[in-house]
Amino acid sequence: MELDGGKAIQITDVAVGVHSFAVSPGSRSIVFRASCCGGQPNERTLVICEFPTCTTRRPLHVENYAGGRVRWAPDGRGVAYVGADRQANIWIQPLAGSPARPLTHFSNRTIADFAWSPDGRQLAIARATTTNDVVLFKD
Repeated sequence: MELDGGKAIQITDVAVGVHSFAVSPGSRSIVFRASCCGGQPNERTLVICEFPTCTTRRPLHVENYAGGRVRWAPDGRGVAYVGADRQANIWIQPLAGSPARPLTHFSNRTIADFAWSPDGRQLAIARATTTNDVVLFKD
């Protein structure tokens, strides 16, 4: 929907979570996670399509994708995501087809979220340590 109102336009007919889509710099494209486009069932495939209709969808098969948060690279020539490798690093998948590469090289702690500054020169990363306790109650 345009910011000044008007009729809403449906962009896609698949369920897309709030953390699994992003609008490109310049607002011309969208990338989202979907199970479509010839992939295997439950395959984590990213799809790119053009605004406003999203009629032509291009699958972007990414290496090591854990699902969840996806962001455009500041220059719009790739997408960034948290890798499945213990979810400790951010990876970049170039749109030009070259292999994905790790952007960060952390060895521990899960990345909970990340975002670039508006000028694209800085990257903020929220990292966390998850702990779990098991308690047995008897009687």
